[in-house]
Amino acid sequence: MSQLDLMSKHSMPSTLDRLQSHPQGMMHQTIPVSVHAKAVRPIPLEDYDDAPHGEIDTTLSERGHTALVRNIYQLSVPEKIVLARSANKRERSILIKDPSKEVALEVVHNRQITDGEVEMVARMSDVDDEVIAIIAEDREWTKQTKIARALVNNPKTPVHIACKLTHRIHTRDLRVLSTNRNIATAVRQVAKQLLTHRQRHVITRGRKH
Repeated sequence: MSQLDLMSKHSMPSTLDRLQSHPQGMMHQTIPVSVHAKAVRPIPLEDYDDAPHGEIDTTLSERGHTALVRNIYQLSVPEKIVLARSANKRERSILIKDPSKEVALEVVHNRQITDGEVEMVARMSDVDDEVIAIIAEDREWTKQTKIARALVNNPKTPVHIACKLTHRIHTRDLRVLSTNRNIATAVRQVAKQLLTHRQRHVITRGRKH
């Protein structure tokens, strides 16, 4: 089945669809986590008559994403919060950048969010401080080296947490961190001290052998 067929196929109304059709009713409902957003309204085929075959899928994807962003940003903040609770990955990538802190927090609390998405958010410097703090305080997430590395390099991560997380990243990453001028001086200093300690340990262990 082609991408055009998929976009035209009728499916169960999504959370976004229902919000746009019945916003007041949706505000008082518990949205099941399994609900996924339906593809945006199909684009007329005549728009692609002159497009090279290999470019059609790319054009569809770009047009679809633009339409989805427009549809989401037309929602009120309470409606976005409802959507964020059951949003799919594509919707989450848009909602996490919403100016409202409450919307972004709901995205992070979405049970479908993946570790890869959390790592992406942990790298972002344009999200609310509280969003970064929630990630940084979650032990399961910070056990993962990639997420810990993203957090220590993010100036929005609370300094005391970033300092602790330096112990969870690789030595090669510590070298980069120790010269990163975008983070707090205290974090750089801890990184330098830990790097020195590890280097001495390697030297000492080498002499024993």
